[in-house]
Amino acid sequence: MLAKRLKWLGTYIELVELVYALYVSEVLGNIPMKELFSVLGEVFDFDFDTKNFSRTFTDIKTRAISDRTKF
Repeated sequence: MLAKRLKWLGTYIELVELVYALYVSEVLGNIPMKELFSVLGEVFDFDFDTKNFSRTFTDIKTRAISDRTKF
């Protein structure tokens, strides 16, 4: 457990993009997406709406190539 949680100051989309990048690159191992959201939500003191993050992933994957991500 962290003694002090970090506070995410970016947007919801930016954090989802970061989680997505970590998930697809498997740099944290083969962790299930839902578990990754749970862990990073705790680390960043952010309450993910688990019903919407999969929709947000779909939106990210279908973006035009010119719409770059920040992360």
